[in-house]
Amino acid sequence: MAKATSTVDAPETMDETLVEGTPTGFYGPDKGNAILAAWQGMYHLFGARGTFRVTPEGVFVDNLTCDPKYDLNQIVEDISKHNRRLELIPTLFWVNGEAPADFADVSAITALMVQYWRGSVEDNSSKTPTYLKDAVADYKADRNLLKKRGPKRKVFRLDSLDDIDEGTLKGINPEALARLREIINAQLATAE
Repeated sequence: MAKATSTVDAPETMDETLVEGTPTGFYGPDKGNAILAAWQGMYHLFGARGTFRVTPEGVFVDNLTCDPKYDLNQIVEDISKHNRRLELIPTLFWVNGEAPADFADVSAITALMVQYWRGSVEDNSSKTPTYLKDAVADYKADRNLLKKRGPKRKVFRLDSLDDIDEGTLKGINPEALARLREIINAQLATAE
């Protein structure tokens, strides 16, 4: 009985001009299943492009490339440390050449990082590889997804006092506000 093999070439829906990488040839089912499972991240974060062949033995990946600034073999090795289940949807679409959808939000990126790269730096740790942090930062910057961290700064410029509203000074320590009032009153007294 002949083995059924499905070969799918990348259709026009994938943008092949984004990255000019060096093809690595092919990956067998030991790595191909992991590549397909993490395809959304591989595609958007590292600019990976390739074609998939699904056989009874598993998923084969042909002509896999990525942005040359990343080590494709290291990425594949890191995501292949754990056996991943392939979800029918959207995997079926990806095998048929459709480009993965962008990440819905930053929490989807975090979930991908935890699911596919946790423990890849060292066993029993949740450290994230530096190359992944860089790729995520680039992706977020390209799509204006970067968020400022920490509390909102309570800074105002003296040359724009007209722009200060009550919310700017809300939540500031009362002693600090009293000290600010003293300084302002002292300056007003000397200005008169």
